[in-house]
Amino acid sequence: MVELVYEAMGMRHTHVDSRDDTQIIISGSNVNTSAHLKKGRGRSKPIARWNKRGKLQLELTLDKEINGPDRVELKTQLGVMARNAYRFSLIYTSFDCMPQLLLEDLWSEVKENTTLPEEAKSYVLEDFNEKWKQGKYELKKKYFRPYQNDPEKLKELMVDLVPPEQFKYLVDYWKLVETQEEAERNTQNIAQHKFHHNLGRTPILELKKRYK
Repeated sequence: MVELVYEAMGMRHTHVDSRDDTQIIISGSNVNTSAHLKKGRGRSKPIARWNKRGKLQLELTLDKEINGPDRVELKTQLGVMARNAYRFSLIYTSFDCMPQLLLEDLWSEVKENTTLPEEAKSYVLEDFNEKWKQGKYELKKKYFRPYQNDPEKLKELMVDLVPPEQFKYLVDYWKLVETQEEAERNTQNIAQHKFHHNLGRTPILELKKRYK
């Protein structure tokens, strides 16, 4: 079991991770992961083999890419973990602000469940970072933008796997003029990109082999 206490944006957190049980204690009050959930399409589930006997068969290639027969399963599992705000808080403005101990614990869990070598750590965390940011973007797009001019509706929203206290912090942050200006700049920068990859989840290494 790993426990860590840290301060962020004026909120005190205690993170307790026993692999099967994860909870966040915010400002001295327990938040149950099964409470305050808004009924929707349902939460994503961890892959069946995670934290069970046997490891996902993966390797780090010479091109520094994670590949192997269980590549898709790892991506799925990382996506599930990245969207669990009870474990990986969304109140940080960037992934780099997360407590290092929390990221070390994430990597330890990946090592326990895969055949990846130590050299793959930075690539796993990079992939996790992208999924964590994508989760925040989807949260903003689905729950904030449609109701940003309806404060009463925003107060009523209960988002699956996101503690109410965190969602309130995110709403306040997204309302800031500086935040909105930065979001607009990012949108314009993305729009200026002329070419976008369309590889989906197929790794470049696999495409190279396929079209040799």
